[in-house]
Amino acid sequence: MLSILIGVNDIWRSLKNEPGGVTDRYERAYRHVLEETREVLPQTRLVLCEPFILNTGAPAEDWPRWHQQITRYQQIVRGLAHQYDAVFVPLQEMFETAAQRVNNAYWLWDGVHPTTAGHDLIARQWLSVVGKSGILHNGHS
Repeated sequence: MLSILIGVNDIWRSLKNEPGGVTDRYERAYRHVLEETREVLPQTRLVLCEPFILNTGAPAEDWPRWHQQITRYQQIVRGLAHQYDAVFVPLQEMFETAAQRVNNAYWLWDGVHPTTAGHDLIARQWLSVVGKSGILHNGHS
């Protein structure tokens, strides 16, 4: 099993106009990882985790652009999960719900990187979604 959670650093780089954040590179690079995995390790089950942010720290400095980019990346990951028959673990809504109970920085200290509490949320969601998918027990989704 290969579980992947990537994306937010690309947004950071693209909004700072750094070359690593070229707009279409995210999907191409992600797809490349999935293609290589399928080719080299064809029996590997894939788990794709939704990238997430909250409106605090760096994202709060330019929230409309951050939100637009993360939404795009989330759509890409959801589409890739469908295309590659991977388990998709939604995380954005979970963080938004949690942020209604306690402030954003409690979960993602800088709007991007999880705190211990944020990591706990991710772990619980991952275990729930992946557990219900059945791939932990029989290798099939």
